[in-house]
Amino acid sequence: MTYTYVLSTDIGRIRLLCQDTDLTGADPLRRVFTDEEIQAYLTLESSVVKLAAADACDEKATYLILELKDETSGDYTIRASAMAASLRERAKQLRADVENDGSFDIAECDWEEYL
Repeated sequence: MTYTYVLSTDIGRIRLLCQDTDLTGADPLRRVFTDEEIQAYLTLESSVVKLAAADACDEKATYLILELKDETSGDYTIRASAMAASLRERAKQLRADVENDGSFDIAECDWEEYL
């Protein structure tokens, strides 16, 4: 398992977009994906970086809900549910960016020509 953060690579850009930049793993709020996991998202999303990052955001949101939950410790409260909602919103925005960037245009067809 490898962990790299090089912004000139797709893996690095995905880490940047989903705030997965703590390679030490010391911050449980920034769960670290391995390079292999991020590569799997890239493969599943046909190498579209923003879609792979959206998948990673959704997965991180699920992790927050299942592993951290909402916890109070002393004077502060970790609201995993609020952070998860924010990550899911980020994932939604990344997917919308892909839809709106023109790479998925709709082709019009003149059906009269075939009738």
